[in-house]
Amino acid sequence: MGEFVEQSLESLLPTFEQLSHVQLFTESEVNAFVKRCRQFEYRLNKQEKTPRDFDLYAEYLCDFLKLLKSRRTKMQYWHKLKLIDRPMCKKVASIYRRAADRFQGDLHQWEKLINFLNEHTMRRELAAAYTRALQIHGRNENLRREFALWQFFSAASPQNARTQILASLRLFPESAILYSAFFTIEIHFVEKVLKRRKFITEKRGDPKHGSDDSDAERVYDEEVDDSIMNLDVAKAVVEQAISAVSREAVSGMLVEMWKECNKVELVPNIDTVRSFIMGKLKEFDNEDTRLFEIEAACKEGTSKFDAFDVALSKTPTERMHRLYLQWLRESSTRDGFSDMKIRSLLRSICDGDWMTENDWRDLEGCVQEAEEEFDEPFIEKCLEKRPQSAVFWNMYLEKRLKNNVAIDEFRDLCNRALEKIDPEESFPIWQHAIDHCILFAPNEVEQVFYDAMKKANTSVASKVKILFVDYLYQLYEDGKITPEQLKERLMELVNSKPNSGEFYCHVHRKELERSNLDTKFAGFVLKSAVIEECATVEAVILYAKWTMKYDISKFHVVHQTGLKLFKGAELDEFVVKWTQLVQEAAAEAIKNERRVDKAEKKKAVKKLSMKQKKKCFCALNLHTYLIFFSVRQGSCIFV
Repeated sequence: MGEFVEQSLESLLPTFEQLSHVQLFTESEVNAFVKRCRQFEYRLNKQEKTPRDFDLYAEYLCDFLKLLKSRRTKMQYWHKLKLIDRPMCKKVASIYRRAADRFQGDLHQWEKLINFLNEHTMRRELAAAYTRALQIHGRNENLRREFALWQFFSAASPQNARTQILASLRLFPESAILYSAFFTIEIHFVEKVLKRRKFITEKRGDPKHGSDDSDAERVYDEEVDDSIMNLDVAKAVVEQAISAVSREAVSGMLVEMWKECNKVELVPNIDTVRSFIMGKLKEFDNEDTRLFEIEAACKEGTSKFDAFDVALSKTPTERMHRLYLQWLRESSTRDGFSDMKIRSLLRSICDGDWMTENDWRDLEGCVQEAEEEFDEPFIEKCLEKRPQSAVFWNMYLEKRLKNNVAIDEFRDLCNRALEKIDPEESFPIWQHAIDHCILFAPNEVEQVFYDAMKKANTSVASKVKILFVDYLYQLYEDGKITPEQLKERLMELVNSKPNSGEFYCHVHRKELERSNLDTKFAGFVLKSAVIEECATVEAVILYAKWTMKYDISKFHVVHQTGLKLFKGAELDEFVVKWTQLVQEAAAEAIKNERRVDKAEKKKAVKKLSMKQKKKCFCALNLHTYLIFFSVRQGSCIFV
């Protein structure tokens, strides 16, 4: 296996050398890249291969090509493309081709190969890939259509495109997408011929434009039959398609043909063909007709919102709603008005009983974003159709609370909700039950808490415990329980396992916020989390902060415990946060030391100034005494 791996890597050896030589990548980056490629090569040379093995290697090389392009743009270095970029592209194409040949029945593998080759303009390999794919998946209409259009637009081979589309129509004589592609080829062929003739007429003898005369365009220099140039063939394609395709698919096909007519230029008879298609479209009255009317109205300056609203009023079907919804979601100008329209359409789809699983998820998100737009009867109707939705139950209970529902009725609603929804999503229901008891039955609040902790699963029970902690501290602040009673109840919660790391952190913070706090209890809570090995990174960091302030001798023990407790991403997070904690503590210590030094200097300066004042006062007294003594002696001495 190793020999095959090294042989495969040797084909990229010049590329690896050039990457390091031109300094687009550092030597360490190139070594890491080679090492990673070797690992992928070993996966491709094992006995049993999966599509994922090929996909991972190809996607890794594609990401590397994107990085390479970014580096070239940054450094403005565009040399040696044939030595670096081209071999890499061929390697990726080879991987995709091996995957497609090995898993021939998987159309997705062929699509990956075709898309990559098309993206990197590898025409020769792409033609071979299309041919091989059609040998295996010859009954795929979309694949045949794509090949024909590629032959026409990219390979500049209208004759091969016609041959391919006609052969496909023999296999699928009722295919709307193939007739639409045939029509596209015919009208664009006429457009290209007319453009070519115009170019030759205007630029003949002009040496400045000699380079524009490419081989790809010379295919349109040949004589073309008048029936093709007059679009008689295109019109015949439309008539044949209408007679061959099923009536349900004709209108959609005609809309696509009409759109193609709007794309071409310089074709004199295109208006005749367009009018013929529009006349046929008016014979139908369905969603495709509405799409045609929307496009026509927008060309005249009408807002697409208004055009869709008019179409929806004419044809209020599920498909029309979904077409409107699809356009709104794909619109580049997504704003509050579009979101409001989306919510309105989802509501209409719900009223029409056309909801799918994705629609329900979208509607739940809309209800959470704009609850004021959805009244209680609508939420109740949604619950009848989707009783397992925790979002609808949560919203329904909120609205019932605002309407002052009776105590017994609200309890029944909560019990029904808890029976229907997933236990993992039951926390909002318990929260509503607790809030309702606090307002209307305060004597039963603690019993509801205990019921919730007993019946709910671990994750929900932990959240309920956090609410219970807030409730107990509020009772303490209101003077309804003593500090001893508060500590006793908190100890009951701490000792009732299992608990989450968030619960321990919350109790610790609430205790530190208390006016008459118990530092030992605050540390004990986090110590319990660490001992049970259920602590989060946040809990260990909080414990470290507590030890720095109240028990510095255990600080290093907390660090060692965290290194043993966490693995993988959690360990990385712990190391980063621990480093930040130590840096912040060091910065704070330096700041405090400077503050102390500044205070001491200020104190020393103050003492020095007092001594100087005393000296000045003594000198002033001596000066006054000398003047007084001189006056007594009858003379005045000025010192």
